[in-house]
Parts: sequence; C-alpha cells; structure tokens
Amino acid sequence: MRKLGALFYNEMLKSKKKVSVYIIVIVMTVGMIGCSILIKETNRIVEDINSYHPITDSIQYAETLNLQIRDYEKKLENENLTSEEQNLLKEELYYLKCEYIHYDIYGNYAKENEIGTLSYRYMILGDLVNIRQQQLSIEFYSGDSSSEEYQQLQKQYEELESSLKVNNYQQYIQTKNRQIEEDTSLTDAQKEAQISYNQALLSVCPSGEYASEQEKMNAESLLSEKSNINASLANNVDLNGAGNLTAERRAILEKNLKLVEAKIEKGFLQEDPDNSIGGEAYVLASSLGFVFTVVILIIIAGSMMSHEMSTGTIKSLIIAPVKRWKIYLAKYLSLIATMVLLILYTYGISSLTNGLLFGFSSFGEKVFIVSGNAVTMNYFSYQFLSALCNLVPLFIFATFAYTLSIVTKNTAASVSVSMGLYLGGSFLHLLLESSLSGYAHLLKFLPFSNLSLFGKIFYSSSGTQNIGGVLFGNIANTSSVSLVFSIFYNIIILICMISIGMDHFCRRDIK
Repeated sequence: MRKLGALFYNEMLKSKKKVSVYIIVIVMTVGMIGCSILIKETNRIVEDINSYHPITDSIQYAETLNLQIRDYEKKLENENLTSEEQNLLKEELYYLKCEYIHYDIYGNYAKENEIGTLSYRYMILGDLVNIRQQQLSIEFYSGDSSSEEYQQLQKQYEELESSLKVNNYQQYIQTKNRQIEEDTSLTDAQKEAQISYNQALLSVCPSGEYASEQEKMNAESLLSEKSNINASLANNVDLNGAGNLTAERRAILEKNLKLVEAKIEKGFLQEDPDNSIGGEAYVLASSLGFVFTVVILIIIAGSMMSHEMSTGTIKSLIIAPVKRWKIYLAKYLSLIATMVLLILYTYGISSLTNGLLFGFSSFGEKVFIVSGNAVTMNYFSYQFLSALCNLVPLFIFATFAYTLSIVTKNTAASVSVSMGLYLGGSFLHLLLESSLSGYAHLLKFLPFSNLSLFGKIFYSSSGTQNIGGVLFGNIANTSSVSLVFSIFYNIIILICMISIGMDHFCRRDIK
C-alpha cells in the first residue's frame, strides 16, 4: 500500500504540472461567472424595458387611439372618396376601434371601477374586451345590432359587469362554471378540470384579491396543474397530450401530483428555484462548468498512459520493483481524485457566484420526489446532490478515455474519440432512438439512457438536468429505465473497461 500511495502522490504531482489544465480551469471559471453576471444584467435590462403601469399606460394609449379614430372619421366625411378608399378606411377604423376597446377597458374602465391588477376583477376585463370586440365585429360586417347573437353577447356582458361591480367573487366563479357547463366544444374531462380549477381558486382566495403578483401567478399555475392532473387521472385521458393515458404517463402524472400538492402546502409565495432567474443562472453556470470538467478529465485521462508510452517515461516505473497493476491503479485513482476536486470546485464557484449575485436566501427550497414521497431540501444542498450524481457520467467518460489511452497508445486518438462521443452523444442517442422507434424496449440498453441518475433518484418536473441542452453535451435521460438497471449497467461497463485497460497494460510488451 505504501508503494501504491507513493505512486498516487507522484501522479497527482504530474497533474499539477500540466499548464493546459490551469488555463482551461481559468477559462471555465471566467465563463461560469460571466454566464451568471450576463443573465442577471440581461434580466435587469429587460425589467427596466418592461417596467410599466398597466392601467396608467393603457389610459394614455387609449387617448392616442381615440385621436386616431377621430382623424379617420373625419377622413370618411370626405365626399370625394372612392368606394374602394372608403372600404379601406373603414377596415382600418375597425381595427383601431378593436384596439381602442382593449386599452379603454383595461385603462379607463379599470380606473373608474377601482380595479387593481391583482384582483380577480382584472381578469373579467379580458372577457369584457372579448365581448365588445365581437359586438363590434357584428356591427362592422352585418350592421345588425338587434340580432340574436348580438343580444346574447350583450346579456353575457351585463352578467360579467354585474359580478364586477358587485365585487362578488363567488358569483363570478358560479357564472364561469355555468358557461363552462354550457360550452359544447369542451370534453367532460376538460369541463371537470376547469370547474375544479375555479373552485380551487375560490377556496384558497375567497376574496379574489391577491397580496402580490408572485402569489397570484403561483396560485393560478399550481392549482391549474393540479386540476388538470386530477381530471386526467380520473378520466384516463391525457389533457396535456392526446388520447388515453399510458401506464408510463400515468406514473409521471401521479408523481407530478405529489409535487404540486407539496408545493401548495408550502404556500403560493414559494417559487420553484429552478424557474427563477437565479436558478436559471445557477444551472447554466454549473452546466458550463460540467462541460469544461469533462474536457479536462478527457485530456488528462487520454494522455495519462499514451504520452508516457510514446516518450518512454513509463519505463522508469516498469523497471522498478512495482507491479504493473499498482501503476495502473495509482494513475486511475489520481484521475478519480482530480475528478472529485473539479466537481467540488464547479459546485463551489456556481454556489458562491450566484449566491452573491442573487442572494443566498432568494433560492429558497426545492421540492422533489424520492421513493414516491415529496421531500423538501435547501436549494444548494439539492444542487450538491446533483453534482455528486454527475460523477457517474464523468466516471464513464474518464475511464473510457483512460482505456483508449492504454489500448491505442495514441493521445490524439483517445482524446478526440472520447470528446466526440461526449459532445455528439446526445445526437447519436436521438438518431438511434428514431431508428429503434419500433423497439422501444431496446433503448434501455443504450449507454446514454443510463448515465443520468439524478432524475431517477430525485424526481422533479422542472428538469434541472436538461437545461444545459444538447449544445453542452446533454446526457440523455430515459425515464422508463429503472434506477437499479442503470446502476448495474454502469457498474458492468466500468468493470469491462477497467478489465480491458488493466489486462492490456499488464500484458503489453512496452518498448
């Protein structure tokens, strides 16, 4: 063991002397920090551009449109216009009036009735706009405001206006539910989902007045998702897809339902960290760091043996009274140690940078599923577990490059093949997936279906592992493959590669 320790220490010293590794680490660090800063600054600029007061701005724009409408009406008074010019002006006037209805109701009407943007009554304005625009369309194309369709629209308008002015949220929900029941274009499952959603909104916020925009958005999003899932499961219909539920899709919906219920229990002020700007910056930075980590490991592993064989420096170790398997193992252990250090460094840079930029407390907690139960965890602890799971694909790629380095004795070949397999792996997986579309059960035997273990252990509908995208060598994740199968699959692959590499190194006649 003492000789093995000495060999391991010697290999770590060799790795420290690689200038190229330090250069890549510096570039990686700058890139990770730069990504987070870029996202934060971009978000700040977008918020500055989009910062406006909906009601005030709508009033101002409605006044501008009103002046344009008057101008067009004056133009139409000109008796010298041809019929073609009149029709063109009337059509343009029609579109101006449609736009005016929108901004007039969201501006002047909202102000007159003291309707805030966080109130349920603000949603009624959209229905009022839609009805008024339909009435305008009837007047423009048929000129008959006494038709049954027009009068039916007027009745709906008056009902909604009554709910709005009385400020009775329960009455509004009842009106909406009745309209849903009478809508013949909806299926029974869709009606059930929408009515259930409306009742859920009424139960969590009886007044219809929310305290903040975030609370309103989260409540509507989570309750809508819960209602859709419940209706899908009850009616065996996939409301988010087409046709009946498959067994696999049902299992996913059941997991998503547990996630949604756990998030609702935490309250509507808690946003999913992965959906926040800080979460997006964190995932992008860590994904970039992961790519550079793979590149560094492939370069080190791909040249670890082949370079020493080509230069002849390996002879100094072989002629010493040390067994070859110890030399092989010492180099492999140094590779693993480097891999762990790089992953921890990537995690540390991502956490520190984004914590300082966005605030450590702003990330909150992450809700996910483990063994069928909803679990809540600090976001940085959650990302640490993600980093540990990323060791699995790193093990595979580093071992593959290390084995190629021994077998080929060619640094360029081992590095280029390993890098190509990593960067093009997702495309290769998609190609094979499309080719084996009729043999879905064979997909689980493809390597890229088993490399990503994080989603199999810590299930979350937000898909943290996939944000890196194919551009960053995204590892394919097939949810139909079980965790146990993937673990044994990876163990077998590692054993095979290690056995081939060690056998080749121990038996080869090195000159």
